[in-house]
Amino acid sequence: MRNSETQKPSKSEVELLFNLYNSGNLLEAENHCKKLLNTYPDSALVSNMLGVVFLAQGKPTQALTAYENTIQTNPDYPDVYNNLGILLNSLGQFDEAIEKFTKAVELDPDFGDALNNLGAMLQNRDQHERALIHLSKVVALNSNNPLAYFNYANSLKATGKNDAALENYNKAVNLQPSFSLAFNNRGNLLESMARYEESK
Repeated sequence: MRNSETQKPSKSEVELLFNLYNSGNLLEAENHCKKLLNTYPDSALVSNMLGVVFLAQGKPTQALTAYENTIQTNPDYPDVYNNLGILLNSLGQFDEAIEKFTKAVELDPDFGDALNNLGAMLQNRDQHERALIHLSKVVALNSNNPLAYFNYANSLKATGKNDAALENYNKAVNLQPSFSLAFNNRGNLLESMARYEESK
């Protein structure tokens, strides 16, 4: 995550927050966020993380408020737009989610998660040519992300670029051999290309 404010929590305070969150101590993580925000009220990292913690606790309304507060104090913090996009997508507000992912990418053109999320959202709207722009960048930024190759392959397939799609499905399954959906889509593609023996 990125942090541009001048007064910010110490490394140990942030590590404690992430340790609480990653270990599933969500209520403690929430309380730690609130404590840190009392000391660092303009911390984009902490107010954004409060939204993440709320969402993990199944509190989307509170998460939305935390994200909106982060945007109020730190409108140039790309992570909050990505997280808000995830929340809006989960609430079925797809156009708004696309807007937030787009804003995250405008603020940080190399933000892989936001690029992947934007590409996947555009795929779901059958806007595969637009999705390819973002997804191609994701695989260039992170060559070890099987989901990125999978999403990229799906849009390549949808736009008739079968050989490139096959190459990217292969990369996805080579990186994650248990990726059953990628194997399935790869097999379907091979069958559609009349390469039946390879599809098994």
